[in-house]
Amino acid sequence: MKVKLLLIFLLIFSGNICFAHFHSKTDSLRNELLKSIANKKKDNDTSKINDLNRLANAYQSSYPDSSVYYGDMAVRISRKMNYNKGIADGLAASAAIYITQGKYQLAISNLNQSTAIYTSGN
Repeated sequence: MKVKLLLIFLLIFSGNICFAHFHSKTDSLRNELLKSIANKKKDNDTSKINDLNRLANAYQSSYPDSSVYYGDMAVRISRKMNYNKGIADGLAASAAIYITQGKYQLAISNLNQSTAIYTSGN
C-alpha cells in the first residue's frame, strides 16, 4: 500500500515539474520574441512576422487565445506587405487552435487559404 501511494505521489509530482518546465520554456521564448519584436520598429519587417508566427506556434498548447492573437497579428501585417509565407504560417497557426476549440468551419477556411498560398509558390 505504501509503495502504491509513493508511486502515485511521484507521478503527480513529476507531472507538475514537467508542466512547470514546459511553461518556463514557453515564457522564456515569449520574452525573447517580444524583445525581438519590440526592437523591430517597422511593421513591414518579415523577421518580426516570423517571430510572431513562432510565438503563435509556441503558445498553441498552453495559451490558445494568445496563439490566435499572435497568428492573426502576423496575418494582418503580412497582408499589408504581401508577405505570403507570413500569411500562410499565421493562418495555419490559428487553424490548429480552431480545430482544438471545435471551430471547424473557421479552421477549414484558414487551412484552405494557407494551403493555397503554400502551393502557389509565392
